[in-house]
Amino acid sequence: MELLVEGKGAFVGKHQGRLRVTRPQQSTIEMPIIHLKHVLIIGSGVSLSSDVVRVCSEEGIPIHFLDHRETAIAGFYSAGLTGTVLTRRAQLLAYETAVGVAIGKAFVTGKLTNQANLLRYMAK
Repeated sequence: MELLVEGKGAFVGKHQGRLRVTRPQQSTIEMPIIHLKHVLIIGSGVSLSSDVVRVCSEEGIPIHFLDHRETAIAGFYSAGLTGTVLTRRAQLLAYETAVGVAIGKAFVTGKLTNQANLLRYMAK
């Protein structure tokens, strides 16, 4: 699920495991944090509490800011180690070990096999 917030005067706060959106003279909307994939803030005049930024960062929920034409302006992402960073570190650690050599050989073998298959296909 995504939380879409727009309109001047809207405020996004955290309340008991949920993000709460309040607007002047309108009903309050609440969304459970565990169901959120990302938060979209559209337009200007929307406020966020620091608790919202913290909990979204901890849960890996990006917060995107868009202008009134829905063009991306900025985004907040978790500073923690993501899957890509962990993968890169594992690749660097495997570089000087027998595991790294085996993986390299497997890549080269796969590449050569695929190229041979492509040449056979093109020769038909």
